[in-house]
Amino acid sequence: MKDIKILISTILIIISFFVWYFYNERRHNVDNVDKKLRQVNIEIMKTKLKITKNSDDVDVFVNWEKNLTWSVDIQK
Repeated sequence: MKDIKILISTILIIISFFVWYFYNERRHNVDNVDKKLRQVNIEIMKTKLKITKNSDDVDVFVNWEKNLTWSVDIQK
């Protein structure tokens, strides 16, 4: 009976270690994804707007048409 208790305790300790390890890895991956900044800069000039993005993840639409370049100049 004593051997069974020791075996079950050992298995539970090993399982708890792996659960902790996988949880920590997942949390680390989620934290790294959230730190990336995705921004759009809009400069208001006298006769035009200049829109610039810093990442490919950001989509810029001009008149509901997707713009494929990194910056857009809109003139009055």
